[in-house]
Amino acid sequence: MPKEPPRILAVNPGTRYIGFAAFRGSELLDWGVRVVSAQTPRGRVWVGTRIVRETIERFQPDTLAVKRLHASRSSTSLDRLADSIRKLARRRKLGLYRYSITELKDALCSEAEGNKRRLAEAVAATYPILSRYFQKELANRHPYHLRMFEAVALGIVCYRQEE
Repeated sequence: MPKEPPRILAVNPGTRYIGFAAFRGSELLDWGVRVVSAQTPRGRVWVGTRIVRETIERFQPDTLAVKRLHASRSSTSLDRLADSIRKLARRRKLGLYRYSITELKDALCSEAEGNKRRLAEAVAATYPILSRYFQKELANRHPYHLRMFEAVALGIVCYRQEE
């Protein structure tokens, strides 16, 4: 009997935006950026957790791939959101993988000096359906879809590791 491909939900947490990507094996099912619409730090953690919980319920993943936060680029609210996501994964008995942005760039960028735009370019090359978002991102002064590209990269790296 053929083995069912793993269902992976990749999450790039943030206190303003949350990037996500859902996979069945290597097939990209859905992707996007969700806006955390709360004014207070506590509200942002609550809303962010709710967004991730709803996304887990929608896609029913076996595995959760989450971006590892950099200590100098994090905040108390973001740390609390990351803790909340870890607890949610544990309660749902999901496999949890955490990757830093450096690990993603090392795995997906062919050049020694990868940056976030090159990472997004590598993701768009892997999934051409995302090319339109990449072109929009190049034109944007303030990155919006970058969180989504990082989430897709999380899913790619996680799937390759699980293979």
